[in-house]
Amino acid sequence: MTGPREDSASTGRPVPHDVQDDATVAITSQPLSLALASAVITDGSVIGGWRLLREIGSGGMGSVFLAEREDREFRHQAAIKIVRGFPTAEILERFRRERELLATLRHPNIARLFDGGTTAAGQPYLVMEYVDGMPLDEWCRVRRPTLRQRLRLFQSLCAAVQHAHQQLIVHRDLKPGNVLVRGDGEPVLLDFGIGKLLGESESPDEATLFQALTPAYASPEQLRGGIATTLSDIYGLGLILFELLTGVALRKQKGDTTRLMPSSLATTGEDWLRADARLLRGDLDNIVRKALREEPERRYASAAALSADIEAWFQGRPVDAAPDSWTYRLRKFVARHPVSLGATVAALVALSVLSLRLAAERDRALALQEEARLEAEGANQSAEFLVALFDRASPEVTRGRELGVRELIRQAGEEMAGRDFNRPEVKARLQTALGRIYISLGLSGDAATMLESAVALARHQEGGADPHVLIPALRHFARACDLLERDSSGLAAATEALELARRHLAADDLEIAHVLQTLGVAEESQDLHEQALAHFREAEQRFIAAGPEHTAHVGAALHNQGWALSRHGRDDEALPILERAMQLKREALGDRHPSLLYTLDAMGRTRAHLRDFEGALKDLRASLDLAIQVLGQPSARVAASWLELGSLLQDIGRYEEAEQAYLASIEQHREVDGEGSAAQAIAINNLATLLEDMGRFDEAAVRFRQALAMRIAGGANPRAIARGQANLARLLVELDADAEATEMAEAAWIVREPLTPADLGERLDSQLLLARLDVRAGRLDAARRRIAQVRTDAGDIDGALPQIRARLAQSERELALADSDAAAAREALEREREALREFLPAGHWRLRRLEATARP
Repeated sequence: MTGPREDSASTGRPVPHDVQDDATVAITSQPLSLALASAVITDGSVIGGWRLLREIGSGGMGSVFLAEREDREFRHQAAIKIVRGFPTAEILERFRRERELLATLRHPNIARLFDGGTTAAGQPYLVMEYVDGMPLDEWCRVRRPTLRQRLRLFQSLCAAVQHAHQQLIVHRDLKPGNVLVRGDGEPVLLDFGIGKLLGESESPDEATLFQALTPAYASPEQLRGGIATTLSDIYGLGLILFELLTGVALRKQKGDTTRLMPSSLATTGEDWLRADARLLRGDLDNIVRKALREEPERRYASAAALSADIEAWFQGRPVDAAPDSWTYRLRKFVARHPVSLGATVAALVALSVLSLRLAAERDRALALQEEARLEAEGANQSAEFLVALFDRASPEVTRGRELGVRELIRQAGEEMAGRDFNRPEVKARLQTALGRIYISLGLSGDAATMLESAVALARHQEGGADPHVLIPALRHFARACDLLERDSSGLAAATEALELARRHLAADDLEIAHVLQTLGVAEESQDLHEQALAHFREAEQRFIAAGPEHTAHVGAALHNQGWALSRHGRDDEALPILERAMQLKREALGDRHPSLLYTLDAMGRTRAHLRDFEGALKDLRASLDLAIQVLGQPSARVAASWLELGSLLQDIGRYEEAEQAYLASIEQHREVDGEGSAAQAIAINNLATLLEDMGRFDEAAVRFRQALAMRIAGGANPRAIARGQANLARLLVELDADAEATEMAEAAWIVREPLTPADLGERLDSQLLLARLDVRAGRLDAARRRIAQVRTDAGDIDGALPQIRARLAQSERELALADSDAAAAREALEREREALREFLPAGHWRLRRLEATARP
């Protein structure tokens, strides 16, 4: 059957409908002796379309090979990490964990994940960016970099760790051996095999993972068996910085190392290190000391804060790590301004007497005026930012060219990045506002970056985070994560936002209701269906209690309930709720508001599920027309409307119209986001399913591969990647490319095997695909076991979706033919034909082929 299409990134809700699971690696069921024999990997072996050139590294988990593309269509090299022999459960867990974490990371100083899967022998592998460089400690010995070069490199490493922390990922094994330095001097962070998500519970396997730590670079709390946090990574960075400054590892020194200073060890090191020893005394010693505090709470709060202190050292400013005193600050000031200082001394002496006299009166006045001053300062900084932004749009600057909204908002981001704010919370508020606008314009990547910064600023305000600043930043960051298919990050941010809101906000504060909406969307995307519905309903009641001026918000909460119900096949319940949501939105917002688009799409999709195709077409065409009228083109929202319309046209067999709709969606996404966005990958995947329906297999294969490559390169979650792998595998069966089809199908099964009952369809789909491949390979007993398991898992098979019933009948027909059981094959064929007729138009090539098969 045709592979599953995907909903638009902004139709039923403002996020894509994907899930990030705890995927486990399936161990091959073949005998151990055969598994070990087939697990031999040598130079020249081919894995997942990559030919292994040579081994470039090895360790406790296996080997790393340099590889290049097997098909030679283009020269592209990668590093493939693979387990040798028969992997243990612990090693499989580390591979699963590393693949899941790397899929969420996109940073120039972190090695990228391209692909992953398992070999025919059940060995997991990761295809990663090949970094042509040296380990950090070796690079220092060979290149002998200056102090400045070492510190700048360390700041780049801090940026990589900060990015991981902002994705809620802790590395847990930072050490020089996990950092490669390229020829240009830039570091690349490797090996997230024992990393973890913040908020992830410590499992019983954590004891095993503890054994994988490197004790010489572990934090005190890790060595005690405690929970690793971002502050554990700060300690690891401190150890790396110590080694960069001294050339030796701190933990390898004898005696009590807690009081060792980099400056004292550097004086006994090699010549190129001794030359800088005096520069380490004072501030750099203090920076290292603070990063290496025994108590986590006394370390730097973030990798960014550690990097900022090094930047302060570069600029001659006071560093946070130094003991604060007026003499220290005076020394730093003198060092920065030696010439101008002398000219001001006389004036300072003259002013000192008057200053002392006025001090008492000033202090009393300041106590009363401070609150008003802070508010005024924040308002002034916001006003200055807006003035600077609109100056950019003046005719003198643009030379008469009119700026569009999208370009003006992008320039707002540039202005924000280059402007200093005395009060971080003011910048955080402005960044949150800009992030919301980015989301509205479909600029999801820009939104995530902006909101990530807002969250970081809001967290680290002097005197503690202001919940009124942090909660909205977290909420909108969660929305951006969902749009980018970073579902686990979105759920974590939304969960934290609700916890903070319930703790710090008034019971009737409507921000709580808005957070409930965002959390419900994140929960639904993670298959937490009942929790999502409960939060949507609580939000609805809060908006109702707030009065009639919040009618539109009541409509939004009803929309989310209808969307969630429809997503789980409860369309009879969903449609009246969606119709009520549309009525309330129109009453509150009129007939030309963008909010209507989401509900029109959801109504159209639900009517289609109920076989009311004319009503569905009417809703979806109305949505497209309204999107063009209200938002203009190009627009991510217009692209989403084209995608929804294309899906419906495909369902009812109007293939030529569907193809034009999909192509329009792809082009709109290209103009809005550039090539390769998550939303564009969904549109390309859907076009591929259409081409498959039309029998244009070669074109479909190209499009499936394109969508899959985009997802892998973009760090999509494992469910999205598995969906692409399963779709491609199904098509490869039609092309008789069974070897690659098996590899893709097994990779998808790794992710789908542990799926929850809410997404049983994807699990059954993979089992049946693997059963077909078993039959084609002559593994008939394995196929029987899979088919029997499908019937057990599905329960009442007659109540299953027709697509699943058709695939089951197809698998049973092919197995019966392989068994030479003509009667069973005819019976399965009739069931397959009956199921296909429920969702395919008359004359479809699959029905024609089945009819030809049925003829004697």
